[in-house]
Amino acid sequence: MREIEFRVFDLHDGKVLYGEQIPKKGNGLVESIRQLSGQTYELSQYTEIRDVEGMKIYEGDILEVLSIHMAEQEFSKKYTIEGTGILEYFLGEPSVSFYNNGEFKSISIHDRNHEFRVIGNRLENSNEIYS
Repeated sequence: MREIEFRVFDLHDGKVLYGEQIPKKGNGLVESIRQLSGQTYELSQYTEIRDVEGMKIYEGDILEVLSIHMAEQEFSKKYTIEGTGILEYFLGEPSVSFYNNGEFKSISIHDRNHEFRVIGNRLENSNEIYS
């Protein structure tokens, strides 16, 4: 069964709200989403995927895109950072877009050749520049 979970960017106070911190409006999740959308709150959906360190990945997270390399002798994964981007939904698919050596790339977070590391989110890290 699909895990539906949201967090909320409180644009007025500059905070990220999770779980019980999220203001409830009306009856149920659908009504809350309808009433909160477009005000001083911005909803961010959980992708049902966790990063390499076990953190939940949400829409709007800033992710390092990691190429997976298997270590020959150790049967362990090694990573190379390909770039950094913000997770956004594109045609219903959670994806990260970034530049790597002057080339624009977009990778689905379901891509089996990559893993991801959450390094922030676009609300709390809006002054940062990512390449």
